[in-house]
Amino acid sequence: MTKVLFSGNIDIFYGQFYIDVLDSEDDDYLDMESAFEKQNNGLCGACHKGKLFFVVGPQDGAAKVTVELHESEPNLIDSFDDIVECSFLANTNDLHLCEWAHEATHNLNLPSGEYIVRYSAKKIDMDYGEDDDWETPIEGQEYIIQFWPGKLPSDKILQTNTTVGQYWHKEMGSQ
Repeated sequence: MTKVLFSGNIDIFYGQFYIDVLDSEDDDYLDMESAFEKQNNGLCGACHKGKLFFVVGPQDGAAKVTVELHESEPNLIDSFDDIVECSFLANTNDLHLCEWAHEATHNLNLPSGEYIVRYSAKKIDMDYGEDDDWETPIEGQEYIIQFWPGKLPSDKILQTNTTVGQYWHKEMGSQ
């Protein structure tokens, strides 16, 4: 059974978005470099306790994002170009999908627990043209985040077929 926790468009700034808590007393600042520390992949940073850092294709604009909760490992979606997996401990059930600087947040209602998270990106190499509407996601570009119970010994790159994905794996991961 699949439970959709979020499905919609979010604004993208600086090519990133997050899953985070909204606790102002939290001093574990979610920065890119430490989010990917000692990881293989450079698209889904899972090194901050209870937080995830996601990289997207466009520097600024909008992205179509879906977040799902599964009872067990879902099938891979073959049409996606870049797919990575990480372990994630949701240490609170008050996690949010967040735009840069928490300018907009969406409560996920993800139960606390230990998960494997799969981040799949489709057409991440595509970018906006000068005359495109940057408030609308790029046609065909999509991001899916899937959670299911479990734990991995280390993060994994399952598929990387784009220049952007390969760049970030090399730049932020240990590739």
